[in-house]
Amino acid sequence: MTVQQLEKGPVTIRYDLDRAAGERVAPDNILYEGVPLITAFVSRWHATPPSARESLRPFLFSLYDAVFALEGATPRNSLVSRDAADRVHEATVSTIWNGLLESNQNSGAMEYCIWILNGCAEWEGAIGSSPRYIHKGGPYFFGGIAALRCRNIDVAAMLFESGDLSDSQTYERAGVSEAGVNFPGRRFLTLDPHPANLLAGDVRAMREVVKGWLVDFARESGLPAAERLDIGDVDRLLFRDQKLSTESRYAIGHILRTNLIEREPVLGRVKGSGPLSRRLQAESALGLLTATEGILRRASGLTSSREFPASTVVATLASTWAGGSLGTPKDVRRVLGDIEAAHETSLDDYLTYWATWSPTGTTTGYPWFLRWLEPGRVVRNGTAHILEAPQTLDLRWNEVERVARYALLSALWLLRRGNKTT
Repeated sequence: MTVQQLEKGPVTIRYDLDRAAGERVAPDNILYEGVPLITAFVSRWHATPPSARESLRPFLFSLYDAVFALEGATPRNSLVSRDAADRVHEATVSTIWNGLLESNQNSGAMEYCIWILNGCAEWEGAIGSSPRYIHKGGPYFFGGIAALRCRNIDVAAMLFESGDLSDSQTYERAGVSEAGVNFPGRRFLTLDPHPANLLAGDVRAMREVVKGWLVDFARESGLPAAERLDIGDVDRLLFRDQKLSTESRYAIGHILRTNLIEREPVLGRVKGSGPLSRRLQAESALGLLTATEGILRRASGLTSSREFPASTVVATLASTWAGGSLGTPKDVRRVLGDIEAAHETSLDDYLTYWATWSPTGTTTGYPWFLRWLEPGRVVRNGTAHILEAPQTLDLRWNEVERVARYALLSALWLLRRGNKTT
């Protein structure tokens, strides 16, 4: 073990390149004027009136200067500057952040992380001989957690994704492959069953949401036990498949929203009670239906995004279901087109038709999942501008959400079925 040190202004960073990545700078190995960084920062923070906290920027900037100098003084692929940045953020971010969360000041914790990130951006944007950089995964991650505690879904998603991008950027900058590395934000955004400890409860709750959908879906679809989807199927087919990363994020967004809103009885009751609330609910449901189309394209072997709007469902029925026993794509399209034409003046009636549908008459032999895929497709394509949705449909977004969830699971079931037969 060979401990080296870098001194830059008032900051001293001790590091050991022989240690494993992530451990090359120990928590007590950054000093400010000879004092452990945590002690130096926390004492200054509490001694500074809230109205004068901007005066702490030079203190923080001197830390970033030292971390940037460390990057230039060590092999980049050692990632030692990343370790140092993480220790700096643990001392200057998580200390204050944790205290705010413990006192139920969730919004204050989120705003504090954003304040730190604004300072990082200001420091990186300062004029210099070369672009300056500091790894920012920590404040993005801590800020995302605080946003979750505030039930601020949009800010949480932005911060977690930005933290994931920051991790990738840092590895790319160091010339190190990120293959096999589990970044904490990415593990959350893929519902990894083994998330970072700080998010373990949130991920468990979100996975329980999906398991609840699977139970209801199994009951509604009438599938025998051997053919039912389980959470492992959803992990493998959606959350772990890089080719469906866009579809996965649509689904994660909806799951996150469901978990943060519906687990709170009051919010669950008032969801969709006003025009703006319904618009947000509709956008989430339409996101699931967009993801469903992408998964169906994968399951049906479609490659062009410019095909006839009904092609995903038509191709699924005509080419991947029952060996084409329902006829040619033209035959299937005609049957579905006739049903849609009979309800073309009312999406509301169309939704009602499929809610009580059973395969009889011209649809004899058509499969069970059509009752969700087809109304989902038509509602999605027929509500390009949500505010113009018919009033009767506007009051049924809870039902559309249910259709969207079952349509997504139907598409995954078909994708799994196709994988088993190829």
